[in-house]
Formats: sequence, structure tokens, C-alpha cells
Amino acid sequence: LCPRCAGYFPLKSIKGGYCLTCLPLKRRDGALRSKYGITLEDYEQMRLKQDGRCAICLEPPERLDVDHCHATGVVRGLLCIRCNYQLLGIVNDDAELLRRAADYLERT
Repeated sequence: LCPRCAGYFPLKSIKGGYCLTCLPLKRRDGALRSKYGITLEDYEQMRLKQDGRCAICLEPPERLDVDHCHATGVVRGLLCIRCNYQLLGIVNDDAELLRRAADYLERT
């Protein structure tokens, strides 16, 4: 009996007490808890609140990454890979640099 879904599975499908369907979800929950201090349920609530879209570009990507402040650890939202790594990763949480870049783009 799987503790997550309460389903019955053959013994060979049980790994660590969870069925093979629920095991990846348990692992994802553990990773989110240890890295960001949120649960899989918290992640899903953020995803639903953002309508499955990136908080910056508003596109519906295949995968949404958890964005957090590297100085404080506070989770800000969910971003696509492009916005998380190629936009925010480059400016390294420097909001002033982003403002100057936006001003520059609006001038041209």
C-alpha cells in the first residue's frame, strides 16, 4: 500500500515504501523542501496562480523553475529557463542594471 496514493502495487514496484508512480513526486517534494523551503504543493499553487506561465515573459514553457533571491533565499515565483538563466542569471539579481537596460531599450 503506497502511503501517498493508497494504491496497491505488486511488491516489485514498491521502492522505499512508495509506488513507482509516486516515488518521483516524493523525490521532487524533498528536493524543493531542501533547496527552496517549499513543498510540491506550494510549487503547484504557484504554478496555478501563474496559470502555468513564466512570471516574466508570460509564456507557457514545458518546465517552470523556482526563482529565488540568492541573498535571502526568498522564493519569488516560477520562471522559464530563458528568463531564469539567460535574463536574471546574467544580471545576478541587480535590479538597477535591469532598469538601465529597459531605459536603454525604450530610447532606441
